[in-house]
Amino acid sequence: MPLASAARGHRDATMILIAYRHGLRVSELIALRWEQIDLKGGCLQVIRRKGSDDSVQPLSGNEIRALRRVRREQDPESRYVFMTERKAPMTANGFFQDA
Repeated sequence: MPLASAARGHRDATMILIAYRHGLRVSELIALRWEQIDLKGGCLQVIRRKGSDDSVQPLSGNEIRALRRVRREQDPESRYVFMTERKAPMTANGFFQDA
């Protein structure tokens, strides 16, 4: 069974997909902002938290579709990609409880 299929809901599955495909730490994933994502150009700016080099990485078609759905389902003015049900930015504790 794929890991993302074990997630509870689309947001959680997308978090797992993006973290896995891009090798993101939880701190990098929950800090991800929409300004780092170019859905039209199909790329993601990865900002590393622990001294590794930042990079720009390509997004696959299913990642782009998943991120577009996340964007449609959340407050349009949100800076952060992954928000809680209470419309607050996701925290590390929230990630481990929800995802």
